[in-house]
Amino acid sequence: MPSLRPLIFVAALLAPAALAAQSAPLPTLTLNAAPIGRTAKVERVAGVPYFESASAMQALPEHLRATLNVRGQTWKPAYPGERPPAYVAVFPVAALKSHYPAATEVAGQVDELVTIAKGGSFKVERQGVGVRGLPFLPTVNAAQVVAGSVARVSSSDVQGLRYLTIHAQDLFRYSREDVTYTFQGVTRDGKYVVVMHMPYAPASLPTAAQVQQEEKRNGPYFPVQASEAQWNQITERYLTALTTKLDAEGRAGRLAPLDAVVKSIRVR
Repeated sequence: MPSLRPLIFVAALLAPAALAAQSAPLPTLTLNAAPIGRTAKVERVAGVPYFESASAMQALPEHLRATLNVRGQTWKPAYPGERPPAYVAVFPVAALKSHYPAATEVAGQVDELVTIAKGGSFKVERQGVGVRGLPFLPTVNAAQVVAGSVARVSSSDVQGLRYLTIHAQDLFRYSREDVTYTFQGVTRDGKYVVVMHMPYAPASLPTAAQVQQEEKRNGPYFPVQASEAQWNQITERYLTALTTKLDAEGRAGRLAPLDAVVKSIRVR
């Protein structure tokens, strides 16, 4: 019997083109990336279908995306579904909820985002080494380990939450390169999810090179031989201090340029 893998791969490549001709109209997206010294390239991104046997990480419905390019550079995807490091995206709510028939939790996350963005209450809670209570779309293959500088941002066109966060698959000492600024919101009419993701490097955190040098000199920050009680104490102390540092970025007004980009978003 021939393998199904090549057939699935071909379908994944062909389906976006077939779907494009039947896709619903998308709105127009404009924004001003000048406050962060970047340029915005807006384009319509073909949908990448979801398969039960594949990850939902790269599968997205057709949407609008503004890649926030460093001046003089143009980001290009290496494969279908790859996301740029810095971008604004607009997804039809209905399409985002129905795109993952076998992953119903995604629809639940969309509903949660819409409710919170429209002013609904939320509670950020730590569970073990993870954080719960904050929407984060599109989904990623990692846990949200910390979040800070959570605040509402709104304009005539969009409303939602912005915050700084770190996602990881394991607990270790994180560097400034691990931090992301995100906006999670919706348009005023509630028809479109609007997200922004942008690398953000707090000066209060060490660089990746500094983390490596310190661990070579002093050993792992989270010692393998520690008892469960010691490990929990070290973890709690570290994550609390990390959250405090992320919170300080918002209090100091250093996120204002990124917030200005969010406020400039127009979806018509």
